[in-house]
Amino acid sequence: MIDFAKFLPLPISQYLNTFNGSKFPLFPWIGYILFGNYIGYKFISASSSENSELFLNKIYKISLLALPLAFTLELVYEKLFNPNQFLIYSSPFLSVSRLSFVIVLFYLVMKVEKNVNLKVHPLQILGMESLFAYVFHLMIIYGSPINPGLSLSAVWGNMLSYHIVFAFFLILATTTFLISYFLHITKQSKHHLVDYIKYAFVSVILLVFFINPY
Repeated sequence: MIDFAKFLPLPISQYLNTFNGSKFPLFPWIGYILFGNYIGYKFISASSSENSELFLNKIYKISLLALPLAFTLELVYEKLFNPNQFLIYSSPFLSVSRLSFVIVLFYLVMKVEKNVNLKVHPLQILGMESLFAYVFHLMIIYGSPINPGLSLSAVWGNMLSYHIVFAFFLILATTTFLISYFLHITKQSKHHLVDYIKYAFVSVILLVFFINPY
């Protein structure tokens, strides 16, 4: 792992990898962005030739096979080599397992929405409130300028087992969806009120961020 802080200013080096404490630096997270762009491009190409269903079925089956394999290899990798957190973040097995899990989950939810007459469509609502959902779950997991010590990472760190983490994931995902749904409904009747709350919240976070001595 390269320590970019040795030849770049610290604020810039923190954007590049996890070596200096950043949770979501350019590497390896740009890989997820590029993969998402590629899947989106292939999906649009398949849709233009009316093969979108075939394409989704294909990547679902591949992900269904890759998920347990990559997860197992990641466990073996961590047990055998005992890597530090920097190497774990850049592990290809971890990346593949994450991507496979997201694709499998997306496909299953899509099938439910398509085949069951739902009054509430989770993917559509989360898509419309994706910015809130993203910021909210980061604050709960890693904290923010207004709750630096009240987060899952600050309280438990790396001490939780995989099945406990998965249980927290289910709770957090459900909570995020419920709040996103409530926010979406509230916007329809009290749009200006939601905007005022949003701007006030962002202003408080920025104020705390800039006045903190660290």
